[in-house]
Amino acid sequence: MAVTGSDICKVCFLFYLSVLYFLLTTFATFLQIFFAIFVPPVGVFLERGCNADFLINILLTILGYIPGIIHALYIILKY
Repeated sequence: MAVTGSDICKVCFLFYLSVLYFLLTTFATFLQIFFAIFVPPVGVFLERGCNADFLINILLTILGYIPGIIHALYIILKY
């Protein structure tokens, strides 16, 4: 069976989509980690939304900035 130009375009397009998906998910994870270091509750909110983890992180950040960062990184890297 001969390979047509259309088949090559489909393969290139699927490759492009897979690379784009990889870059977007990598950038999203980088952004979450960035927020987890500088504003820990925002990093947790981006990962889990407004739930108990978010409220715990706000409390930990108020009590001490470093525990808030550790908790945020734990939540982001766990899920």
